[in-house]
Amino acid sequence: MADDQIAANSDLNESEKAALIARLKSAWARLPEGAREEIKPLLDTAHQQFSAFLQLGTPPDHDLHSILRMKSYLTDDWDGQLQLLERTVTPEALEITVSPGGGILGTGKYQDLDPEWELKAGTVWLEHLLFRHKFPTGMPPKTIPIPDVATIVLAGDFGTGNFGANDSPSTKISKFIPTLNPHVTIHLGDVYYAGTKGEEADHLLNFWPTGSIGSFTLNSNHEMYAGGFPYFDQVVGGPPFYQLQSPWSFFALENANWIIVGLDSAYNANVLKLYLDGSLGDNAQLPFLESLARKGKKVIVLTHHNGLPEATIHSDKPLKLFTQVMSAFNGVAPPAYWYWGHVHAGIAYKPLNDHNGMLCRCLGHAAIPWGLASSLQNSSDLQWFEQCSATDPEDSLRVFNGFVVLRLDDTNLHEAFYDETGRIAWTPEGGDPRGCAPRPAAAQAHFMLESLRPEAAVLGSYRAEYVNGVFRAQCDSGETLIMVAGSHSENFPYFGDAPWDNVLLVVGENRYQQTVRSPGLVQFQFDTSLENQSGPATIQISGDLIDVSTGAPVTVSLNLEGIVTGFAIRQEGRLLDGLPGLVWHPFELNEAAGELRIGSTDRRLTLGSGQIEQGKESNFKSPLFAFYYDFVSIAKAAPENFEYVWFQTHALDHSWFGKLLDDYLTRHASEEITFSDGNQTGGNPQNVIRPQKSDSAVVVVENRVALKLATLRRQLIQTTDSAGDALFGMREIFEPR
Repeated sequence: MADDQIAANSDLNESEKAALIARLKSAWARLPEGAREEIKPLLDTAHQQFSAFLQLGTPPDHDLHSILRMKSYLTDDWDGQLQLLERTVTPEALEITVSPGGGILGTGKYQDLDPEWELKAGTVWLEHLLFRHKFPTGMPPKTIPIPDVATIVLAGDFGTGNFGANDSPSTKISKFIPTLNPHVTIHLGDVYYAGTKGEEADHLLNFWPTGSIGSFTLNSNHEMYAGGFPYFDQVVGGPPFYQLQSPWSFFALENANWIIVGLDSAYNANVLKLYLDGSLGDNAQLPFLESLARKGKKVIVLTHHNGLPEATIHSDKPLKLFTQVMSAFNGVAPPAYWYWGHVHAGIAYKPLNDHNGMLCRCLGHAAIPWGLASSLQNSSDLQWFEQCSATDPEDSLRVFNGFVVLRLDDTNLHEAFYDETGRIAWTPEGGDPRGCAPRPAAAQAHFMLESLRPEAAVLGSYRAEYVNGVFRAQCDSGETLIMVAGSHSENFPYFGDAPWDNVLLVVGENRYQQTVRSPGLVQFQFDTSLENQSGPATIQISGDLIDVSTGAPVTVSLNLEGIVTGFAIRQEGRLLDGLPGLVWHPFELNEAAGELRIGSTDRRLTLGSGQIEQGKESNFKSPLFAFYYDFVSIAKAAPENFEYVWFQTHALDHSWFGKLLDDYLTRHASEEITFSDGNQTGGNPQNVIRPQKSDSAVVVVENRVALKLATLRRQLIQTTDSAGDALFGMREIFEPR
């Protein structure tokens, strides 16, 4: 398959796919050994991320999507990862979600796992790794005059061509832009997959809307994958761009008040790092920019690559491109605006106060399907970013694509982000007028694959469950009862563990503890399916506990009846055969009363309250998937009546695989929640002092449970809130064997 054939937006058939894989291998074989050695660490990193994604759901770095599977293709799928993915490409097998940066983690057209990224972009990059078009030389380009009142349209990362059952976003945009009667239209670069001859024709030139004065286009990382040959020879060298731009990849427009300068941030980027990090190099661009900066006019800078990290205006180490561009403005006013693409989001950043209020914008969202980026949702450095659902029936996770319109009016500039439908999406003066609901964030990719069921059959999978609680009540003797109690099924938390019940009990000054390896000591009776509803509950203890002060057994009987309220069931990890997962269901107990007998002494219990949790675990039998958790649960009695729960889950294994699993569990199986009066609130609004694991002074009574892979220290602890009020609860500490 030649470069001029790499254009069609239809799916690859098997023969085309085989031809591209053969071409990829041939390109690799032709590389000098030194070049291969330099690239191998990058391919290894990408492959590790691919494996972690398949096995754990850890989202891969979007920047590596063009080489994510390259090692698998080059080695004939040596570790079976391609087979693992290919068994999941059905709607019921593959849960498509959004990475923190906004990439849609699916195999659809131009989504992050579209195989054509590697087979087309990756192949062409390898083929041109040692060859690129000569950078133009000679006198720098002349500035192009534009009217003092002018309309400029900017679109970044436009080059997908038309795809899908209906008009794709870039096609819609190309049809709408002419209605704005722009004087100049400017593409900020990227034609997919690799800026080949066929792609430049079919994905850019056939769709690009021209301005009445003319059009310009910037170089990009994807166009450098083909060595920049089609970009310089066919695009800059042909209509519509050659009239004002040829042979240059940088340019300037000027009127009485404004200068718009477009720079090539791709040509001198590091080819061994996929041209991902922008650089101006040491060619004629910096002197060109310096000369323009000293004219005393307001400057608008355009680049393909981003000048700031995606989600922040603050960085301990500025990006190389930012440093280079700003160096041209030493001693003069910095740019008024800087627009870039590369990141496939529409973003308006807050002013950079350290640089005279410079306004930076990202508009790499003209075409590529993109979801709601939680990294942007959580940023305080943005004025706006595109988060409105495109309500696309072919891609329900996609937010709107769009472009930017600049209207120069003498000394003033009016900017507006538009979405693909032609509506204004945001202006600095009016904000976002559309009133559309944002796409719910997929805060972290939670991407688990049903295809691991075959692997589960080999390794073996198991399920287990438990109920735990922390309780407080008043005795008619004037004493306070504090109790931790739990009942755990066979195989919790590790395969092969016998069932176990555990009680930690404090009544006044007396302390008791016990663990038995059979059910019956602790019994919970309530409707565990309750969600946002209440019902009756009974907690019973019946058997011998150990008196901590004497070491002697004493018979204890407790019956506590109250009202339990179920909160929303929470999915920690993913409950699939063979995968680490926990369905966690919290409850609140109130209005509890009952009886307690210790030995021959009876007590009435009133004002009882507490927190109960039910968990259902699913996991591989393999120790590689074993986990442990740090857990704290604190309950405060009436009249405040609240329960605070914090836990964080970790992998027991410390290999590279264990580190990946640990990262997944820490992010997807950890919580901090406060429950009060039937309501749940994220975080710790009651300011409970959560003691560290090393703080032994808080322990009132402890019991050690010997498990297959660890020793569990279950502790009844005393702590305080910020007001200094005494609180009691449970802490669990795992000590791996």
